[in-house]
Amino acid sequence: MIEPSYGIHKLGTPDNDRTIAAVTGEVDNTNVTAFTAAVAGLPGPRPVVLDISELYYLDSAGFAALDGLLAAGTITAVLAPDSRLHKAAALIGLPHFDSTDAALA
Repeated sequence: MIEPSYGIHKLGTPDNDRTIAAVTGEVDNTNVTAFTAAVAGLPGPRPVVLDISELYYLDSAGFAALDGLLAAGTITAVLAPDSRLHKAAALIGLPHFDSTDAALA
């Protein structure tokens, strides 16, 4: 069995000083606490623009963590329409933008 894992990659800080980061891999009950702490610890003003389009797995604990980060104003979520998670995110009503440019506008 492969241990669930994720990666957070800082993509940059545009002129408005908001941090842009992307998440890859999978977030589930085994790593959601570490994931939440890592996202909350990203530098820069809030909300951080967090692109979750490259996640290939997110269980209910992962969706709950994103919901909490959104509610706290820690992140703005980006989820491309062709992402594996887009349909599930739409079904649960996860607020997100379709692109980083839209999130920064």
